[in-house]
Amino acid sequence: MKRKKIFFLGAMAVIPGLFVLWAVFSRSAFFRAVVTDNAYVQAEITAIAPQVAGYLTEAPAGDNRKVKAGELLFAVDQRAYAARVDQAGANILAAEAAIAHARAAGALQHALVRQAEAQLASAAAVQTHADQEY
Repeated sequence: MKRKKIFFLGAMAVIPGLFVLWAVFSRSAFFRAVVTDNAYVQAEITAIAPQVAGYLTEAPAGDNRKVKAGELLFAVDQRAYAARVDQAGANILAAEAAIAHARAAGALQHALVRQAEAQLASAAAVQTHADQEY
């Protein structure tokens, strides 16, 4: 019985001792590591917003790199803008053609009015001639 009591008392002394050793070593390892709950990073960040929409063909500046004023950051695909310029040119040509057509139609209408006036004068002359002969 005495043996069991000594073993029990020894275990009761060793277990808290092991816990204390574990706490000391785990705390010392914890304090050696850099840990923070409110870390701050200082950086100069500039937001970039596009003035035009389009697909990018290249980005020579890269990410997280210092750039100088005037340095190319992105290149936008020019095909969409070239198509818009071509479409605008075609719209101008179509409007000029519509104006020319309207002027030609106006000239035709003037000619038709002069022709109708000539036909009216001719008919009046025929009537006058007929009145004089009968």
